[in-house]
Amino acid sequence: MKKRYHHKSHLWIGITALILVAAVAGFGFFASVFDFKSKTFHWPPTWPWENIESLLPGPEEPGEPGEPGTPEPYDGKSRLYVSVVPGLQIKHPSLTSDFSQILRMNKTDNSELSVKWGDGTDPDTSTTVGNITIDHEYSDYGDYIVEIWISDGEGNFAFGNGGNSFGIIMPGLTGVIIGDNVLNIGEWAFYRMDGIRNVTILEGVLNISSNAFNGCLLEKISLSEGLLTIGDSAFLGATTLNKIVVPSTVTNIGMNFVTLGMVGIVFLSETPAIIVSNTFSVSYLGAFAKIYVPDNVIDSYKEAQYWSVIAVRIFPLSERPAA
Repeated sequence: MKKRYHHKSHLWIGITALILVAAVAGFGFFASVFDFKSKTFHWPPTWPWENIESLLPGPEEPGEPGEPGTPEPYDGKSRLYVSVVPGLQIKHPSLTSDFSQILRMNKTDNSELSVKWGDGTDPDTSTTVGNITIDHEYSDYGDYIVEIWISDGEGNFAFGNGGNSFGIIMPGLTGVIIGDNVLNIGEWAFYRMDGIRNVTILEGVLNISSNAFNGCLLEKISLSEGLLTIGDSAFLGATTLNKIVVPSTVTNIGMNFVTLGMVGIVFLSETPAIIVSNTFSVSYLGAFAKIYVPDNVIDSYKEAQYWSVIAVRIFPLSERPAA
């Protein structure tokens, strides 16, 4: 007996699929010309991807030291890029609403630290020595740029108060620029702020402490010359971070430096950094990951302690694929 094919059923399935596609496309176009907040139409359309790159200045090539892509002339302020949207409160029990922000830092002296929240309110200031916690409540959803700087004096400050219960709690964070007067990014400073995609660390930062960006889904990070140490699990969980360039000044790297997404890891120093046995943990070093070092010292890297274990992954910098 011949099988009967239900051509009409297939036809209706195809028509239904086309209707759904048309409906989604139509809604997308409607959203591009209608501002839901002000309930007004505008023209020309504003597409959601048009301004993505403008949210945080950064290099085309993730992690190029000394090329943060910051505005010229750069004023040296640290900047946190925050997108306040519905549903943020459920991400952390310490928040009282979607609009709540908890900024935690540590300051070395009585210099005045200023925080401008980007919503027209007066800046918060503090001359406290030691741990500082500043709370802020936005009044509406939207995108904000938080500016942080030493406004009086010549002191330094660090992000985070230390410990996994004392990091910054700003679930709407999408990007970070670490500017002047910051010597250290503290332990657990941005722990599980999983909205962060871009990080630019300017010259002056000496240490990225353990777990500083643990749990952040980073896509780009720029590290500048002058950086000395990278602590344990500093970028753990950043499975979308596929490239990183380590400045020539880095001398020590802790455990779990790599993440599963990394395929291109560049070291600029001609002296191999001091690492530990699981800096390049096999649990996180992907099958396609390659480590590039200066051509003239490739043997030094392959023979150095713990580097020798991953010697087959080490290649001359000249063989690095073009960006």
